[in-house]
Amino acid sequence: MQNRAALRLVDAAADSLTKVNAAADRGSGVREWVECIDTQRHAADIAVRKK
Repeated sequence: MQNRAALRLVDAAADSLTKVNAAADRGSGVREWVECIDTQRHAADIAVRKK
């Protein structure tokens, strides 16, 4: 159970990093960064609730 939660957290972090890199490539900013942070926060919530 903890392994699956950890994997989801890692997947969400990787997805967020992809979004950050894409936003940086486009030269855009705040909105994409906030979406990435929200994705990580949501993944962390899931991981904590599953414990």
